[in-house]
Amino acid sequence: MLCRLTLRRAESRQRSQHSADPYEQDDRGACRRSQRGASAVLTDLLAVGVTYAAVALAAWPLGLYMARVYRGEPTFLSPVMRPVEHGLYRLVGVREADDQRWTVYLLSVLV
Repeated sequence: MLCRLTLRRAESRQRSQHSADPYEQDDRGACRRSQRGASAVLTDLLAVGVTYAAVALAAWPLGLYMARVYRGEPTFLSPVMRPVEHGLYRLVGVREADDQRWTVYLLSVLV
């Protein structure tokens, strides 16, 4: 299955010049595997490595931050975000200490 070009795919390839298919057809109609340079492969591997490193470095601090938020403890953003939160609560008429019943939640979701 070296060349997986059917008549339909060949026609669609003529319409679009850029295709993600790794197989190409040369001028004589022979199928060949397209060649990617080694630098392109290394660039892709570097991008994957940088992404993994960024996720690994950010996971622990973000997890600690989220744990503090869910426990209701103040965080480094509390002095800035708490007044904004209170202002929004006051604007929409929400009392922070009151619990919300499921019927009120359902109504707010539907509206």
